[in-house]
Amino acid sequence: MNLEIIPIEFELKALQIAAKSYTCARFKLVQKSFDRNILNIEFKAYYNQQSCSNRSKINPTDDSYKINSIDFDVWFDSEERLLISSFWRRSLLTLVHGGDNNFYWMNDDGKELPQPYPDGSKFENMALDLYPLMKHYFL
Repeated sequence: MNLEIIPIEFELKALQIAAKSYTCARFKLVQKSFDRNILNIEFKAYYNQQSCSNRSKINPTDDSYKINSIDFDVWFDSEERLLISSFWRRSLLTLVHGGDNNFYWMNDDGKELPQPYPDGSKFENMALDLYPLMKHYFL
């Protein structure tokens, strides 16, 4: 993993994957860190135009379109682990995926948890789609 910027092809595909799980939203990727061992990307969620035709702002990335409850972070490391973290009911939950369709969830204390409802399956489906994409572009 030794890239300075995220390739636009990756960004477009990753945004499509996220939007497939959350049809009311569109996403913006923000690169948080990128070194030789780990990549961290934040997916910031915004209402799409179909979901908010009554909004008065012209700029769809204005804060009035923001959906903080859907924002999530993705990490991919040199050990080929994909982590997706998001706040859920005031707790930080993380999905860990190692590429073999084996998932586990943990809280911010590192304790394993059952799949959270209702977004757990959405995150697991995103992980299945994001994992080969991350592996292709960043290993």
